[in-house]
Amino acid sequence: MRVRVLTADLSIADHEFRDISLTVSYPRRQHGEADTPGSRTRIDMRTVIEMLQLVEQGAFSATALLARLQPLLDEAEMVDEHDEQEVASTVPEAPLRRTPAELVRSDLRSVYAVSSEAEPKMIKIGVSKDVGVRRRTLQSGSGFPLVVRWTSPGGGYLEGRLHECFAGRAVGREWFDFRDAENPLREIAEAAGAVLQQVGLSIPEMDETFTVEPTV
Repeated sequence: MRVRVLTADLSIADHEFRDISLTVSYPRRQHGEADTPGSRTRIDMRTVIEMLQLVEQGAFSATALLARLQPLLDEAEMVDEHDEQEVASTVPEAPLRRTPAELVRSDLRSVYAVSSEAEPKMIKIGVSKDVGVRRRTLQSGSGFPLVVRWTSPGGGYLEGRLHECFAGRAVGREWFDFRDAENPLREIAEAAGAVLQQVGLSIPEMDETFTVEPTV
């Protein structure tokens, strides 16, 4: 049995998966064995769970995920008989995904809260490399002016935790109903602060009052 442990980066929609661990194993062909089983590839379970959660949240479709994964798996399973980097089957299992702190620190995207002037407390919580550009993209599909209410570092990790925290308010793809909240931005900021505190980061302070004016 031969085993190779590979890593790869993958970008799907506005989400990035870095250092994905792929463990490829395939048997050594014995003389005269024409039907030797093919190679098998395993992707680390933490990554699979993260991807499935994003599909469930509507961040991207299962079709888009398959379209990005299949070429990666095909490339990983290409067997080069003269590959000098092959290692014995005693190689340890693929390393675990990075810790939450490492994920947050390596993800330079910003988490944002955006809503319209007409419905300021119907808020979209998303993540983007460029929040201004993202707002303009969203604006093209909205009949009312959209306003960026709040931003924070934290990338995909923080976005996912906020979606979990406010799952009871979810009304669609990344949109949340805060109409019964006096200050929805304060609730979002406090939830984000609790998450980021665990990884040694803080978020910018914000005004105590909720207004329809941009905060960034």
